[in-house]
Amino acid sequence: MRAVAAAGVRYRLARPQDARAIGELVRRLTGSGIDVLLDKAVRQPLGMKTFTYGVPLDVVPRVAKNAFTGAPPLPPVSTIVKRVFGVTVREAVAISNDPRFVSALIPSGNLVCTAEEGSRFFEL
Repeated sequence: MRAVAAAGVRYRLARPQDARAIGELVRRLTGSGIDVLLDKAVRQPLGMKTFTYGVPLDVVPRVAKNAFTGAPPLPPVSTIVKRVFGVTVREAVAISNDPRFVSALIPSGNLVCTAEEGSRFFEL
């Protein structure tokens, strides 16, 4: 990968391919996957049970569904989202409920945890 601009000069939303690159970077630096790093560095030390990327398929029915709420985004935000992700916000929410997504290891998109675990993590 090459830089497209100097650090701090341009802002860009994270894209799914960025997550793959970050996952590969972690693997090369640590010798383990990003899921193993999350498990050893966060989940285990904090005594969490479910703080993981994705869940096994048999657990998917117990995971809360994502829902689109509020007013739909207007241009330019809606335009940017469509260009970056290739789908609208409503379509992205629907995709995020697909069992294949919920069970996948996607570092930028599907951290699954309880509300208590999520709150505890963001208090760090």
